[in-house]
Amino acid sequence: MNTTETALKERIKELTCLYEVSSILMNVTDAKLFEELKAIAESLKRVFNFPSETEIGIENSRAY
Repeated sequence: MNTTETALKERIKELTCLYEVSSILMNVTDAKLFEELKAIAESLKRVFNFPSETEIGIENSRAY
């Protein structure tokens, strides 16, 4: 692949991730917060070059 094609594929991954995250956030509720955060983390992993080797951590200091 040439550099332009590679850059476009990376940008498409980024935009897809942003769309997925914004779609998840539109429906966020306290009752399903943990599941929604996991879905966001999975979406973020797909943006990286090696998603199977990427770990996403989310910390929450809010007490439930």
